Amino acid sequence: MKNTLLVLAWAFVLTIAGYDLYFAWHYRDFFHLWELNPLARWIAHDYGLTAMFAVKIVFLVFGISVAVCCHIRRHYLELPYTLIVSGIHVVLSVHYVMGHMVPV
Repeated sequence: MKNTLLVLAWAFVLTIAGYDLYFAWHYRDFFHLWELNPLARWIAHDYGLTAMFAVKIVFLVFGISVAVCCHIRRHYLELPYTLIVSGIHVVLSVHYVMGHMVPV
């Protein structure tokens, strides 16, 4: 059961991160106006949106690798780490849902 919940949590993280990348690409002309992360804005401004995507993908792969490593070693931080990363992505998904509810 614990393995299933872990996989579902990280699948959720990947889904939200994937939608975030899709949204950034779809609205790339206005990226500097709607992006809240100053680091992402700086990378996109100085190095381009593709570089920002690459950085995000590298961090996602690193994050998943840490979770897998914690799971294999049965490290006590596996659950808190997964909850923190999942929680951040829950907030991001709520942000997107609320944004879609605003009339244009």
